[in-house]
Amino acid sequence: MPQKAWLRESIVLIGLMAVITLIGLPLLMTGPQSGHSFFFNLSWTKGFAETFAEGIFYPRWLPHLHQEAGSPVFFFYAPFPFYLSTLGHVFCPDCTIDQHMGFGMWFMMLLAGVAFYTFARQLVGHLTALSSAFLYTILPYHFYFDLLQRQALGETSVYIFMPLALLSVKRLSDGWHWVAGVALAFAMALFSHLPGTLLFSPFLLLYAVVIAYRTPHWRSILVRFAIGIILGMALSGIYLIPALTLQEHINSQVWWDQEYNAFMKWFVMGSVDAKNPQFLQEMKDLLCGVTIMAGLLFLTAGKNQRAQTPWLIFLVGSWFLMTPLSFWLWKWVPVLQKVQFPFRAAIIFDLAIALIAMQALGEISREFPNRSAVAMGIFVVLCLGSIHLIHHEYEHHQRLVSDSYYQERKNRAIALGWDGLEYFPAAVKDYPMAEQYSPVMVRIDKKGSYSVEEWRSRRIILHMTLQETSKVIIHQFYFPGWQAQMVESMQIVPLQANPEGLLELNAPAGHYSLQLTLETLPAERVGAIMSFVALICMLLFYALGVTHGVSAGGGSSKPGGQ
Repeated sequence: MPQKAWLRESIVLIGLMAVITLIGLPLLMTGPQSGHSFFFNLSWTKGFAETFAEGIFYPRWLPHLHQEAGSPVFFFYAPFPFYLSTLGHVFCPDCTIDQHMGFGMWFMMLLAGVAFYTFARQLVGHLTALSSAFLYTILPYHFYFDLLQRQALGETSVYIFMPLALLSVKRLSDGWHWVAGVALAFAMALFSHLPGTLLFSPFLLLYAVVIAYRTPHWRSILVRFAIGIILGMALSGIYLIPALTLQEHINSQVWWDQEYNAFMKWFVMGSVDAKNPQFLQEMKDLLCGVTIMAGLLFLTAGKNQRAQTPWLIFLVGSWFLMTPLSFWLWKWVPVLQKVQFPFRAAIIFDLAIALIAMQALGEISREFPNRSAVAMGIFVVLCLGSIHLIHHEYEHHQRLVSDSYYQERKNRAIALGWDGLEYFPAAVKDYPMAEQYSPVMVRIDKKGSYSVEEWRSRRIILHMTLQETSKVIIHQFYFPGWQAQMVESMQIVPLQANPEGLLELNAPAGHYSLQLTLETLPAERVGAIMSFVALICMLLFYALGVTHGVSAGGGSSKPGGQ
C-alpha cells in the first residue's frame, strides 16, 4: 500500500475508533448498571478475572460463585467476551467490576466497527466504509437491545467475526492462506456465542456460493470454504467439545424450559403466548423502522443493484427466521431450537442493513451524485435515531447509579456470586440459598481442626488434624473430576456429593495435608488436542498460501475505490 494511502486509512480508522469511544464513554466511566443478564455478567466478569489472575489461561471453574460453592459456567459459556473484560482488570485493577465490564463492552464495539470497516474496504471507498462501519456499530439491535438492554455479551461479540468471516470468504480465490482466515474467524465466532454462530452459518455458506458462482474456479472456492469451516470447528474444540458433551452434569434442562424459553414464544411478530410482549413489540417497531429506512436508501441508489443481492437475501432470511412464517423450520430442525430465541436472527438483520447501506452509498457516490443529498439525509436520520435510543438507555443506567437500593442489590449479587440456575451441577439437589456472605467453608462432624493452605480454582489444600475418622464437607460443588488425596501418603480418599451437592468425604484420623483437585476431564483433553492439531493445520495452510502468493506475484483482489 502506498504511503499516502496507508496514512489516509490510518486517519480514517483513528476517526472511527474515536467516534465509537465517544459513544461508549459512559461504559468506560461508570460501567453498565442494568440489563437482562447484568447480575450474572458481574459475577462472571469478577470470577473470570480472578481465576485468570491465578495463572489459569482458560478459566472454566469459578470457585467463588454460588456463595463460594463454585460454578462450572465456563465449561459451557463461550469465554471470548470475558477475556475482553479481563483486559479492563489488567489495565485498571482499581476500577470497579462495572467498569471492567464496561471496558469489555466498549472494546467489543470498537472491534466490531474496525472489523466491518476492514471488510467494507474490499468493496467501497474509505469514507463509505467508515460511514457504514459506524452504522453497523450503533444499529438498534446491536447497541440498544443486545449490548445495553439484554447484555448478551456473547451474542454481541459475534458482530466482530461476521464481517471477518465474509472478508475471508471473499478472498478465498487469492490463495490457500485465506482458508486459515475462514477457520480463525469461524472459530472465534464459536468462542463468542454458539447459537449466534449457528444462525450465521447458513448465511455464510450462501455468501460462499455467491462468491464461487462469480469465479471460474467455483469448485476450488467451495472446497476451500468447507475446509475452512471444518478447521474452524476443530480449532474451537477446546471450548466446543466440553460444552457439548458435559451438559448432563449441569441443570441444562433450564435452557429448554417450555414455560419460558420455547422458541414459539419469542417470534418478533405473532408469538404464541409471548413471554415479554412489550420487549418484542418495541423490537418489531424498531426493526420495521430500520427496514423502511434501508429500503428508501436502497431505492435512491439507482438500478445497478446486482451487488446487493446477497445482502437482500440476508435481510429477507433474517426476517423469515424472526417471524412465525418460519415456525415449521424451527419445529422440524431440532438443532435450530437450541438457539432458543428466534429474534436472535436480528444479528444477521443488522449485518444486512449495514451492508445494504454501504453498497447503496457507494453506488450513489459514483453514479448518482444528484441523489447524494437524499441518501445522506436518510442515512443521518437512521444514525441519529439509533443514537437517540442509546442515549435514552444510558439515561436509565445513570439514574440507577444514584439508586441506593439498586446499588445494594448489585453489590449483593457480586458478593454472593449470583449465577444462572442452569449452571448448578447436576449433583445439587437441595442447596439452601440463604444470602450469607461468609459461608462455612469446611465442616467437620467430629473433633478436629483444619487450616487452609491454598484455595483456588480447581485446587484446594487443607491441613487436617483429626482425632478420629470424620465426615468432612468442603464448600465446593461436586462436579466430575474432583479428587481428594492425602499428600504425604498419596492415599486417595473417596469423594461424593452430599444432599446439598457439596464435596463430602470420610477423612481418616491424623495430622496431614489433604489436597482436592478438579482434574482435567477427558472432554477437555480431547478438545485441547483437537484445537492444537487444527492450529498446526491452519498455520500450514497460511504458510502454503503466503509462499504460493509470493512465488505467483501476490494476490489479485483489491479494495474498493477511493
